[in-house]
Amino acid sequence: MTALFAQALNVQNPLFDTDSYKYSHPTQYPQGTDYVSSYIEPRKGWDGIDDVMFFGLQVELAKLAKIRVTQAMIDEAAPVLAAHGLSLYVEGWQRIVDAHAGRLPVLIEALPEGTLAPVGVPQMRIQNTDPACWWLPSFLETRLLRAVWYPSTRSDPVALCGGQNPCSDD
Repeated sequence: MTALFAQALNVQNPLFDTDSYKYSHPTQYPQGTDYVSSYIEPRKGWDGIDDVMFFGLQVELAKLAKIRVTQAMIDEAAPVLAAHGLSLYVEGWQRIVDAHAGRLPVLIEALPEGTLAPVGVPQMRIQNTDPACWWLPSFLETRLLRAVWYPSTRSDPVALCGGQNPCSDD
């Protein structure tokens, strides 16, 4: 990808891919936290919408599996975030580089793609597998939610089920 201006940020740097308030989370967890679990659950928005088709996670899982956090990514992100009043949890990201060769130490469990589930049922859960990376599930939650929210809210159960309405008793 060609940058449109000099000194452009690497848009592929996963350390920039979260909501800005997530950068403060490492300072908010109690001392001694080892494991954190975050989940995605659709909320009831309108009357008459009682089920949601879970869809869209597989592509994001493939992207996450390819991520290898590098020292260069940390070195790029820390000063940029600081210039914007945010603080990168360098110790945590360094742990991922040093102990996990840049791989994200998380376990993601989810309903099968295409599952039609009632609103209020958790669709996906993420948990850290390294006790030193307790902050990582909530950091990654943003991109996981973004990956499934739009496809899940736009999935047409009738079209996905070959013209059969899975909500119908017929």
